[in-house]
Amino acid sequence: SSWQQAGRAGRGERDSLVILLGFENPLDQFFMKHPREFFDRDHEHAILDLENPKITAGHLACAATEMPIREDEELGRNYPDEIERLEEEGILHGTPKGEIFTGTFRASGVIKLDAISEDTVKVLHNGELLETMDLSQAYREAHSGATLLHQGKTYLVENFNREGLVAEVRWKEVDYYTQAESTSSLSVNGVNKEKEIRNGKVYYGDVSVSEVYPRYKIKKYDEVIDVRPLDLPPLEFDTKCSWVNVPPAVTSQVVDEGRDPRGSLHAIEHAIISLTPFYAMCDRWDIGGFSAYNQAGGGGTIHIYDGYEGGIGIAEAIYGLMDKLIQRTYELIRDCDCEDGCPSCIYSPKCGNENRHLDKQGALLLLEQIIA
Repeated sequence: SSWQQAGRAGRGERDSLVILLGFENPLDQFFMKHPREFFDRDHEHAILDLENPKITAGHLACAATEMPIREDEELGRNYPDEIERLEEEGILHGTPKGEIFTGTFRASGVIKLDAISEDTVKVLHNGELLETMDLSQAYREAHSGATLLHQGKTYLVENFNREGLVAEVRWKEVDYYTQAESTSSLSVNGVNKEKEIRNGKVYYGDVSVSEVYPRYKIKKYDEVIDVRPLDLPPLEFDTKCSWVNVPPAVTSQVVDEGRDPRGSLHAIEHAIISLTPFYAMCDRWDIGGFSAYNQAGGGGTIHIYDGYEGGIGIAEAIYGLMDKLIQRTYELIRDCDCEDGCPSCIYSPKCGNENRHLDKQGALLLLEQIIA
């Protein structure tokens, strides 16, 4: 998008000037300190997980409206489970020529290109539909008390009905904004791949995630002026995840130096998430993270997971690129001018611990040992 906007300025025959302004987020600051990485590298690659039935089932229904789907057709892979489920729901029907669409709705009108969740929240203003969003976005942006920006106007969310999937808003210009906080817990269901990575090991597999949104901040500029509780049930889903196991020999050196191993892992988790858009066409809100330190036996783990049911392919891309990603994370933290951490390196707007318990110097020690 940066190149596209720059091209518009220089579209005519006259000279044009493009200025990049770096905000206080780690990816912007990484490019400010490593401009050649921005100007010389290829653009990001769009990632889509064709193994996720929540994605493929809907698009198979759309394909069947145009022509029958045959088993001998070159689809890249077969989709027997999805086709069987669509048949059971009366959406597809088998014929001698292949599967045809028999649903009572317009398939292309139902399938969303910008979301996976089947739970769509309607945002209503005076009974009129203002916009729709998936449930995870609504937890962040349309909870009761939230400020919602829509087409340049600010709205206050007066009521969020979780069961009815409706958020009622009223228009009001205010001089503050809100920011929901979340905490995650994670359990590993299975390992699909694993590999050695210098002084550590990387895994890719299936996990179950529970995200809790306990409170939200009211902020004016970057200053927190109030913190209010939220009463929302957890968001629970199964997804894909990549994680790094840091051996006890590495974390013990951090402890010997008097640094906090838990805060070091936490800082690295934040920084990895902030740099993931460097490789994948995604937003940091599309992924989640969870880090843990084994106080009894030493060692630690950093998990990075897809923030959508079934996964969308980002975690798998991270698995393949983890070596490079850890190197870039080290450079980001090392080159930041702050002493103990800041929004340009290890702070995260998503942090459920309000960016407490972070150890920048410990994170550098850990990363130096991992990439040694």
